[in-house]
Amino acid sequence: MADFRSSTLRSIAKLWAIVLAANLAGTFLAAIFTDVLAVVPHEYVEAMREVSREAVLNKPGMDVFLAGIPAGFYIAALVWMLPSSKGFEIWVIVIMTYLIAIGHFAHVIVGSAEVFLLLVDGEIGVVRAFMGYLFPALLGNVIGGTALFSVLAYAQVREEIKNEN
Repeated sequence: MADFRSSTLRSIAKLWAIVLAANLAGTFLAAIFTDVLAVVPHEYVEAMREVSREAVLNKPGMDVFLAGIPAGFYIAALVWMLPSSKGFEIWVIVIMTYLIAIGHFAHVIVGSAEVFLLLVDGEIGVVRAFMGYLFPALLGNVIGGTALFSVLAYAQVREEIKNEN
């Protein structure tokens, strides 16, 4: 940010778009393997569908957006904590993702596995999948993660900023 350029912003946006697209492609392929190719036993798939219905069908887009904010916050916190958790990385990941799960928060990548399972099964359409869940979750995740990152980054440099003024 000290040497901000629009080209840097474009590069970051491209990187995020590639990572998001790759993750969504992965969860879409997992849904196909799970449901269409019947790699997973039927009773497990039915249980997965129940969980997916609960997560996806019972929340309007605004609820998904609002539930996405804390999920973005927790994932940003997880990423922030990992470098200083040497030897305990798995526990940091487990605890933070567990908090997202028990809070029934909406994360765009985790939620995409549930959305795509219902999509390939024909229970929801493409518009419902993207506009009803994935886009609101992504927006909430970005806002929640950005807010946390901004607060933490400011906390680290606030003394330097004060000294410059």
